[in-house]
Amino acid sequence: MASLNSPPAQLAQALVDFSVHGSFPEDAISSLPIDAESLPIAIKALSDAKAKLQVCAPANYALRIC
Repeated sequence: MASLNSPPAQLAQALVDFSVHGSFPEDAISSLPIDAESLPIAIKALSDAKAKLQVCAPANYALRIC
């Protein structure tokens, strides 16, 4: 997987943060180009977050203990 500071990882985190918290990314991240490499990584991160939310109780997720 891409490093945590790579554009694909930043895009992935921005998608997850928006989906989970409704937060918009900083301009530097929202203006990143989306290429053939970045999009699949971002979509996988979103899918992984969705799966985790579906199996984790909301109270436990907020405490990050699941």
